[in-house]
Amino acid sequence: MTGHSTTDNNYFNANFNGYRASDTKVKSTDENIVYWGFLSKFGDYFIQEQNDTNGTYRFYKGSSDYTTAWAGRESLTYDYFDAIFGDI
Repeated sequence: MTGHSTTDNNYFNANFNGYRASDTKVKSTDENIVYWGFLSKFGDYFIQEQNDTNGTYRFYKGSSDYTTAWAGRESLTYDYFDAIFGDI
């Protein structure tokens, strides 16, 4: 595993007021893909998919049942930041 650090995600902690990093996990079939889970105290969450091969970040957002989403993170449909979050 290379290039994975919570420093890479400090931007998200600073810019998503109320969200905090909760989980991180390397994809079981590709060590160049890392998932990051972020939670709010209200139950909202997002999961970030970091692809070091392509140099991309994609996102999935939900408002309940983070545990189920996190367990199924490798099969979720991720999209570009602006498609998921719109104008923040």
